Amino acid sequence: MKSNKKEYASEIGAAGITIILEHGHITVTHSEDGSVLHKVKHVKPGTWDKLWEAIYAIEQAEVAE
Repeated sequence: MKSNKKEYASEIGAAGITIILEHGHITVTHSEDGSVLHKVKHVKPGTWDKLWEAIYAIEQAEVAE
């Protein structure tokens, strides 16, 4: 799918999640109401590092014009 700047205009605003790695499981919750958005059981070693890599990749991503 081709992206353009208009599509990114919807990113204005605020949102939040909490990501918890505990006992080999990851739980993602909504930052305001604490509802569980996603769970991953028995993650492989190195998964936490992969999450950080994804976050850093967002910073380095180029927006198509």
